[in-house]
Amino acid sequence: MTTTTEFINNVDAAIRQRIADAGEGEPASFIGYQGTLMEAGFGGQSPIYSSVREARRVSDLQDNTWATAPAGVFHWWDTGNPYGAVAFGTQQRGRELLTAHEMFPYRRAFGSLGLGVGFVHIETLDAVMGRYIGWSHRYGALAIQATPTFVEDEDGYDDDYEEDWDEDDD
Repeated sequence: MTTTTEFINNVDAAIRQRIADAGEGEPASFIGYQGTLMEAGFGGQSPIYSSVREARRVSDLQDNTWATAPAGVFHWWDTGNPYGAVAFGTQQRGRELLTAHEMFPYRRAFGSLGLGVGFVHIETLDAVMGRYIGWSHRYGALAIQATPTFVEDEDGYDDDYEEDWDEDDD
């Protein structure tokens, strides 16, 4: 089973690999490919679902209120398109999410990782995603071993987070 820390590290590795594969060219963004991003979090060792909506249908949703979600779960939205949307809750109480969204290249969001991927508070994401469907411990057949890796301070962020991601950039 993948831990929260492994999931986030796998996503970071997938972003770095996409950049490396692009060479001198423009790397492909993860915007519009949230399912691919979530599967990358499991190290690419996952079933490939044709859409986020397909993965959601077999993910055993627990509740339709994001306020009840613990950290280390997947959050699901009905966006009105055939694909749906998903994000991964990383912070305590699941309020900080990791996802791909067009807001990251254009607007300031806490902790942008590049290629349209970043961290954002659920209230911000919920305002732009559509109708919240619920949360689950699984992405399709894949499960996370919930291990909170970030500790919120009084402003709701882990101020040491940047340092954790820059260790191998020396």
